[in-house]
Amino acid sequence: MKKIIFILFVIIATTFFSIQFEIKLPIFDKNNGVYQIYTFEHQNKLEVTVVFWDEDHPNSLIDFIYDIYRFFKWGRFYDIETFFILDDKVIFEDDYCNSQSYFQTEKLHNYKELSTNTLYCSPEGLDS
Repeated sequence: MKKIIFILFVIIATTFFSIQFEIKLPIFDKNNGVYQIYTFEHQNKLEVTVVFWDEDHPNSLIDFIYDIYRFFKWGRFYDIETFFILDDKVIFEDDYCNSQSYFQTEKLHNYKELSTNTLYCSPEGLDS
C-alpha cells in the first residue's frame, strides 16, 4: 500500500502541480524538466524510471561537449534515473549522489537505501 501511495504522490507532484504552478529551477536547468515517468511492478518492489529532458551543466561549452559525449556513449541526450520502492525502503542502486557540485567528478553514482519512515507527506497537502 505504501508503494502505491508513494508512486501516486510522485506522479501527481510531477504532472498535476507542474502544469498548474511554475516550478522554479536553476537558470541552467530551466529546460531540463521531467519528460516521462515509467513504472514497472516486480514481485516485491516497484521500479520507477524518471526520464529528464537532458542533463545540463551551467557552463554552456561544457554542457555542449557533454551532450556530444552522452550521444556517442549512450545514443541519447535524455537523462534516465531509476530507483526501486519496497514496503520499507527506497533503493537508489547507482544514481545517488550526496554532492550537488558540478566540480565533483568521481563517485557520482552511488548505492543508497532510504527508509520509507523518513519520507514525509504533510496531512495538509503538498504546499504546506
